[in-house]
Amino acid sequence: MKKAIHFTFCILHFTFLFSCSPSSPPSPSSPLRILSLAPSLTEILFALDAAPLLVGRTDSCDFPVEASSLPSTGSFGDPGIERILALRPTHVVYVDLRDKTIPDFLRRHNIETHQIPCDRLDDIAPAFRALGEITQTRGKAGALATRLENRLSELRGKPGDLPRPGVFLLMWHDPLMTVGSGSFITDLVQLAGGRNLAAEVPDAYFNVSLEWVVARNPEIILSLVDAEPGVLHARLSENPGWAATRAIRENRVLDGLPLDIICRPGPRIVEAVEAIQKALEK
Repeated sequence: MKKAIHFTFCILHFTFLFSCSPSSPPSPSSPLRILSLAPSLTEILFALDAAPLLVGRTDSCDFPVEASSLPSTGSFGDPGIERILALRPTHVVYVDLRDKTIPDFLRRHNIETHQIPCDRLDDIAPAFRALGEITQTRGKAGALATRLENRLSELRGKPGDLPRPGVFLLMWHDPLMTVGSGSFITDLVQLAGGRNLAAEVPDAYFNVSLEWVVARNPEIILSLVDAEPGVLHARLSENPGWAATRAIRENRVLDGLPLDIICRPGPRIVEAVEAIQKALEK
């Protein structure tokens, strides 16, 4: 179950397209009742000390631990409309939804909706500011956003002429999936000192063949599959194609990473860079 949650969480972040959704504001006298339909947005709201305004979440909104005590509206990207209405939110924030009619439906019920991007690293600071506007925590949101922008600038300012190992990001094994340049995880690998071998592809995620991987001969395989350490290397080693890659020969399959941080473009994103960097240096 945990493996499926991480896989679904990553897939949804990689495939969603983002844009702002206009809406009609509630009455100025209405107390804010915010429903978050994305784990990254829930985490940002907690970072803004806006948790008292939250009335609901998704099943995947599990950090910080206090978030788990909030009522759930269903799975990430696929909430139950009746559950939403039962929580009587004044505002709903989300990244995208499988049912594209939900925002219009909510607005007809005088619920304000906000679609907030979190697809790339440079979307995260603006997400802080957008939620700061909604929750009236502009000062704290601006400070946290600026701090994040400065930290990312520092990471990007490191010497770029160092050798960068070729990394294959294994997002799923059946079918074989990886991550392209459309995902913030490619940004994470770059900042951590690696080179995503699939960065030439603009898609956020896509299927590949084993022949595609073998032809690129990755030096490192970075696993986004939640599995016990060593299991993935043992499984791949049984296949002659995988066994021919440098990553398998040199036992450089990186697993056991904190996927809840790496797959969540939120306040802990710098920790994600540091975790990948530490793994690459092993």
